[in-house]
Amino acid sequence: MKNIKLSLFICGLMMFQAFGCSKTSDPPDPLLNGKWTLYSVLNVKANQIFIYPDSIPNKETITFNDSTSQLTYSGACNYGFGKFNAFNSKINFPSGISSSKLFCKYFTWDDYLYNNLISASEYAINGNQLIIKSNDHYNLTFVK
Repeated sequence: MKNIKLSLFICGLMMFQAFGCSKTSDPPDPLLNGKWTLYSVLNVKANQIFIYPDSIPNKETITFNDSTSQLTYSGACNYGFGKFNAFNSKINFPSGISSSKLFCKYFTWDDYLYNNLISASEYAINGNQLIIKSNDHYNLTFVK
């Protein structure tokens, strides 16, 4: 009988932890909403800026939908999507970002975009410019 009560108590705690008193997430920053085009990548360690070449036919873009907390991205070769959390200049992708895995001549730019989005930690918006800082020592700068 003691084991049954203990088991019921543990099950109750697990149910409470899984479903009870969960904090609703804060709404994303409405300024993020919309389509952003990659302008440059800053290698923070080497202090080098790489400007996205105009000669590449497909631009690297990200689109935030704040009503669904969904991000979609389109690159020179690949595309993908994922859920995001953004509040008080912090940003993350709690379930990661799914991505196609195509290879093309401009794959390096897709790598910059994807790898730094999945490791994103902070963002800043200044007018029509969005900077996403990642934990991989690169900052992505987008324009709207």
